[in-house]
Amino acid sequence: MIKNLIHGSVLVVILALASVGSLYAQEPQQTQPSPDTPQAGQSSRQPTGQVQRAKEYTGTIVDEGNSVRLKDSAGNANYKLDDEKMAKAYVGKQVRVTGKLDTSTNIIQVQSISGVQ
Repeated sequence: MIKNLIHGSVLVVILALASVGSLYAQEPQQTQPSPDTPQAGQSSRQPTGQVQRAKEYTGTIVDEGNSVRLKDSAGNANYKLDDEKMAKAYVGKQVRVTGKLDTSTNIIQVQSISGVQ
């Protein structure tokens, strides 16, 4: 009887050790985030498309009811602006918008807007 109790106790200890080992094997590896990945607490306004480097776009700000857009000076491009609140102050005016264009959505991520004389 004592022999069976000892065998049972040894079996329990072996199973417990095996379980601990398998738990460590299942623990995910921690990786360093890539420079493009926002850190915890940071937000990213970037859509998931192809985003270019910041550059200047010139044209007229127009309010199309459901969105504020930049119609470029040549008249062949029309861009949605992600910061409509800032852009509304320039509706109907010639402006220079500095920002990054997301080519998949045709949205400029506005960094600044200034009037053009």
